[in-house]
Amino acid sequence: MNIIIKYIYKIILLICSLLIIATIIIKTLFGEKIEKTVVNQIKNQLNSELSIKEIDFSFFTQFPYASVNINDLLIIEKEGFNNDSLIHSKKTYIKLSVYDLIFNEIDIKQITLSGAKINIKYNSNGNPNFTVIKTNQNSNNKLNIDKILIEKSKLQYITNHMNVKLYMKKTLIKPLKNQVILDAKIFSKKFIVNKINYLEDKHIDINTPIYIKEDSIIFQE
Repeated sequence: MNIIIKYIYKIILLICSLLIIATIIIKTLFGEKIEKTVVNQIKNQLNSELSIKEIDFSFFTQFPYASVNINDLLIIEKEGFNNDSLIHSKKTYIKLSVYDLIFNEIDIKQITLSGAKINIKYNSNGNPNFTVIKTNQNSNNKLNIDKILIEKSKLQYITNHMNVKLYMKKTLIKPLKNQVILDAKIFSKKFIVNKINYLEDKHIDINTPIYIKEDSIIFQE
């Protein structure tokens, strides 16, 4: 029995050693290339300015996935507004499949925004500031993201009739074809609709499909 246990231990130790060596080799030889590829993929989807302060490729931050970690990610709102920030995230983690990296493919499994400020607004004509994704991309160039996780972040949503301020403790967003699956734990600082504050200093748990139409958010029952 002791021999079997020692044998299993040696196999596990060998596998761990090989994984550590592989991660060091991939990070050393391909880390910078992966960082640039991921950032360029995101930039190619935007018709707005994207800036980052620091970037690092890691196998351990989002283990067992690899990840590209970004400090101070900034996306500017749509042209025609005040050139203000649409998203400013202190920490951004882009989760990648190690299996895909081995075969020289990059498939984003999840983007995590931590400590972010998100400003969504509509002008007097009902046009939103967040339509910064290029719509003329062919299917080969489109960037598919399985999930978006937003944690410890602030959201401000302003229209002609609404003024909303939320603290997003942990919000998981799964984009689908015609809707978004939302699983969120939120604290509502204010939720004003037509000058009435419906949700002031309230904790909210949401788990439902939602639809965004013009300047409205539609929750499915």
